[in-house]
Amino acid sequence: MSVARNLNTYLNNHYEGMTPEKLIHLLYKGALQHLTCAREALLKKPEKTG
Repeated sequence: MSVARNLNTYLNNHYEGMTPEKLIHLLYKGALQHLTCAREALLKKPEKTG
Protein backbone atom coordinates (compact mmCIF):
# COMPACT_ATOMS: atom_id res chain seq x y z
CA MET A 1 0.00 0.00 0.00
CA SER A 2 2.79 2.39 0.77
CA VAL A 3 4.18 2.27 -2.76
CA ALA A 4 0.74 2.93 -4.27
CA ARG A 5 0.15 5.79 -1.85
CA ASN A 6 3.53 7.32 -2.67
CA LEU A 7 2.84 7.04 -6.39
CA ASN A 8 -0.54 8.73 -5.99
CA THR A 9 1.04 11.51 -3.96
CA TYR A 10 3.70 12.02 -6.64
CA LEU A 11 1.16 12.11 -9.46
CA ASN A 12 -1.12 14.48 -7.58
CA ASN A 13 1.76 16.85 -6.85
CA HIS A 14 3.01 16.64 -10.42
CA TYR A 15 -0.28 17.55 -12.05
CA GLU A 16 -1.69 19.78 -9.34
CA GLY A 17 0.14 22.93 -10.40
CA MET A 18 -0.71 22.66 -14.08
CA THR A 19 -3.20 24.86 -15.82
CA PRO A 20 -6.31 23.25 -17.33
CA GLU A 21 -4.92 24.08 -20.77
CA LYS A 22 -1.69 22.19 -20.05
CA LEU A 23 -3.61 19.18 -18.75
CA ILE A 24 -5.78 19.12 -21.88
CA HIS A 25 -2.64 19.41 -24.00
CA LEU A 26 -1.13 16.39 -22.24
CA LEU A 27 -4.33 14.37 -22.72
CA TYR A 28 -4.44 15.13 -26.45
CA LYS A 29 -0.74 14.39 -26.82
CA GLY A 30 -1.20 10.99 -25.21
CA ALA A 31 -4.28 10.26 -27.31
CA LEU A 32 -2.42 11.12 -30.52
CA GLN A 33 0.49 8.88 -29.55
CA HIS A 34 -1.83 5.96 -28.90
CA LEU A 35 -3.77 6.55 -32.12
CA THR A 36 -0.53 6.64 -34.09
CA CYS A 37 0.56 3.37 -32.54
CA ALA A 38 -2.82 1.77 -33.29
CA ARG A 39 -2.76 3.03 -36.89
CA GLU A 40 0.71 1.63 -37.47
CA ALA A 41 -0.36 -1.74 -36.09
CA LEU A 42 -3.39 -1.82 -38.37
CA LEU A 43 -1.37 -0.90 -41.45
CA LYS A 44 1.38 -3.39 -40.71
CA LYS A 45 1.13 -6.42 -42.93
CA PRO A 46 0.91 -9.70 -41.04
CA GLU A 47 4.03 -11.83 -41.31
CA LYS A 48 3.64 -15.04 -43.26
CA THR A 49 4.30 -18.11 -41.12
CA GLY A 50 4.70 -21.14 -43.24
